[in-house]
Amino acid sequence: MKIKAIIFLIVIISGQHVFSQSAGKFYKEGKRAISYGKTDEAIDLFTKAIALEPEDKDYYIARAEQYEKKKEFQKAIDDYNKSLSIREDHDIFIHTADLNIRLHQYKEAVVLLNKIFARDKWDEDALERKAWCMIRLKDFNEAAHAGTNGIQNYSGNHLFYYYRAIAKDSLKDYVSACQDYDKAIKMIRELKVNSDKIAADYKPYFVNYAFALHNKQSHDESIKNYTIATTLDPADTVEPKNYRIYYMRSFPYLSLFDYNNVFIDLNKSIGMNQDDKETIFQRGIVNRKTSQFNNAINDFTKHLAIDEKSAEGYYQRGLCYLELGKFKECIADLKNAVLHSKDNKVYAAQLADAQQKQYEANREADAPEIKIEYPFIDGNGFINVLQNQITLIIRGKIKDKSLIEFIKINGVAAVYDPEEVNPEFRIQVDLKDDLRKIEVSVSDIYHNVSSKTVKVGHLVSDSKLKVNFAGNILSDDDSKSPYKNKQVYLVNENGEVFFVAKTDEHGRFKFENIPYDHPYFLTMDVSDSPLSVKQKFIITDKDNKTVLSSKEDGKNKFRFEILPSDYNTMTLMSVDDAPLMIDIKGRLIAGNESKSPIANLGVLLLNAKGELMARVKTDAFGAFLFSRLLPKETYSIQTDSAESQALTYNKILITDDKGALIKEVTRNSLGFFKYEMLQGDKVQLSAISAVDPWLKTMNLSKEKNEISIIENIYYTSNSSDILPEAEVVLNKAIEALKNNPKLTMEVQSHTDAVASDEYNMDLSQKRASTVINYMITKGIDKKRLTAKGFGETQLSNRCANDVECSDAEHKQNRRTVFKINYVGN
Repeated sequence: MKIKAIIFLIVIISGQHVFSQSAGKFYKEGKRAISYGKTDEAIDLFTKAIALEPEDKDYYIARAEQYEKKKEFQKAIDDYNKSLSIREDHDIFIHTADLNIRLHQYKEAVVLLNKIFARDKWDEDALERKAWCMIRLKDFNEAAHAGTNGIQNYSGNHLFYYYRAIAKDSLKDYVSACQDYDKAIKMIRELKVNSDKIAADYKPYFVNYAFALHNKQSHDESIKNYTIATTLDPADTVEPKNYRIYYMRSFPYLSLFDYNNVFIDLNKSIGMNQDDKETIFQRGIVNRKTSQFNNAINDFTKHLAIDEKSAEGYYQRGLCYLELGKFKECIADLKNAVLHSKDNKVYAAQLADAQQKQYEANREADAPEIKIEYPFIDGNGFINVLQNQITLIIRGKIKDKSLIEFIKINGVAAVYDPEEVNPEFRIQVDLKDDLRKIEVSVSDIYHNVSSKTVKVGHLVSDSKLKVNFAGNILSDDDSKSPYKNKQVYLVNENGEVFFVAKTDEHGRFKFENIPYDHPYFLTMDVSDSPLSVKQKFIITDKDNKTVLSSKEDGKNKFRFEILPSDYNTMTLMSVDDAPLMIDIKGRLIAGNESKSPIANLGVLLLNAKGELMARVKTDAFGAFLFSRLLPKETYSIQTDSAESQALTYNKILITDDKGALIKEVTRNSLGFFKYEMLQGDKVQLSAISAVDPWLKTMNLSKEKNEISIIENIYYTSNSSDILPEAEVVLNKAIEALKNNPKLTMEVQSHTDAVASDEYNMDLSQKRASTVINYMITKGIDKKRLTAKGFGETQLSNRCANDVECSDAEHKQNRRTVFKINYVGN
């Protein structure tokens, strides 16, 4: 057993020797790699050596040196610290402290230096570095103490005087600082090899000395030392850069009121570095100081372009604007100064002062002038709204010499820009039946007040065609979710609301009896809807065909533009639940050089199945017209086959009724011309087929035996004489009676309430009788006619005696009603 134990021990000892040799081998190979410039390989080999022998300081130092070559200084510091933990070394302490200083890790450097002081409290190298570290840590008392210790023990070392000077300078002991700077500079002058030149490395000595001299009020000496600093380093390789020295030299010049040299130095500095915001700012200060306010504004503007959050930049520029009397710009800058500062009371006080000066400088006594641009105000001071209108937009402009304090319409604040002189305003007013006037009141900031009152007239729409508008609103995605149980609005281009409807569970809406000839938008607000995340909506017709797509109109607001000229929109419209009809009209023109109209040619309208729907003849201008067609149907046009044989050309041109070319059509193999209307062409050739109320007389019967048609019959003023314009309407009435002998007619004449009751009653009766007499002369039996004058007894609105109304309201009472009865058995 004893023999075996000995053998085992030998093996272990031998193994340790093998490991030791391997670590040394890696170390040697690392040194060899260094000689070949293979830094990374050397680091790898030293790392392997450290892994085998982690307590060998030489391995750490070797790897640290390679990390330094790669400028990986923190890794180098870590390795040097590890070597120092194994065995302390003065030079390694100093070197590691220098690396920490290079990385601005001054506290870490001081820790290392203090370990040197534990062994030698007067170590020159350590004292130098500690003085510098304490300066960088802003512990100036300790820095001065380190400098003093260095001077006491190493009086020939100018660095100790220089560092103590910086510390004293920072403590505002400028006299002592200047003495030490002067001593340090004298010492480096004695050290120079070439009597005519001091090394550029000493440029900071002169710069700091000049700065302290300026603070000591020795401005001429300060300028002298700044000048020496610039001559030491013409290549500008040492900090501070020469542009910075020119900037600093401008201050003692400024103290001497030598503005010419101040601007020379600042301009030099900016020329060398155009992005130095401090120099640009300082030039602005000097420009302001010398009353060159526009130049100062330019400088502060450049400064703010570099630093847009500079509170002082805004403040100084604001003061320049104030000097120039530009209060608006001044106040804007001072507000920014307050915004970007931390509760600066000086800025806030200056802002309040500028606002007061603006107020006083612009004070005036003229009242604002109010101009209402929409809606139109008639000559009697009335605006007119429709009786079905729900909201009204008031839009206008204020003209005044001052800013406006408030704009109110019927006591409600209007929207306007309070920072704008002569602002435009806009407000939406809810209309009620009893709303008879609108008052606009305005005050400027000097409390000059003016007001304007307009009267409101309520009109019944006189549109000849009123339609129903219905469809389904769905989300424009795969789900086609209905916009259900929500209100939708018909508004005009100004945003005024005329009709309101509510969708059902399927998203269906219906507006009834709306004037067709008004432009509308259908709008909705989805902010309270679970569909508010949708980006688009569609409207479908009863066949689920998409007719309209929405446009987003602000956050969560959508609208559909309703174009009556678009036959797709017409598929959503109906008259008394019958589909709205269109006319298709155009012109045929010869396709030869003459381009002459093709007159008296038969034109056929065919449906999608090729069935004949209608036949017309072109007139002398080549015009044709097919009336009352369904807009969603597909149609084609062809010329009469036999009549086409007489045409001598093989091309014809189809234009719209205004002459714009729609299609060039070539004769087919059968000898006639055929045109399959494209959807876009149909829009150009189509127009709404206006429903003439007199056509309804053809449908009177026992079941529907009465109809009243309201028309405007024109008479000579204050007379019963019929004007020629009225004959068009009267001839329609005569035609209706001639076409159906079982009809009788009562002509009812109504007047407004402007004249006396007796006068109006007599006038209306005379006018009704005149109409009857005209119709008798045209062959209508007088037994079928009755004349009835109502005067002002059946007014259609509130405009009775002594009630102030607009002329448009009175006009709606001046009407003739044709009451037609079916009396057949």
